[in-house]
Amino acid sequence: MGMMILGFSVSWLGALLWNHASQKLPTSLAGTLIVFETLAALLYTFIFFGGMPSSQILVGVALLCVGVALSVRVFQPVKH
Repeated sequence: MGMMILGFSVSWLGALLWNHASQKLPTSLAGTLIVFETLAALLYTFIFFGGMPSSQILVGVALLCVGVALSVRVFQPVKH
């Protein structure tokens, strides 16, 4: 029962913090950053099952990270 309460509380707190943070970002950037939720899910899955991802999955993860890095770079303020 305690783990259920802890899981629900942390999930609720995470959603609350994400909503607060995403309101301060442009919508297109906030949408791009949701990709990291997918990456975290992949990491947890491979840890849980104790396996290594295939090379295709690793290439996909790398492409997702590059895409997010490029998106964040576009939204950086221009320095004059």
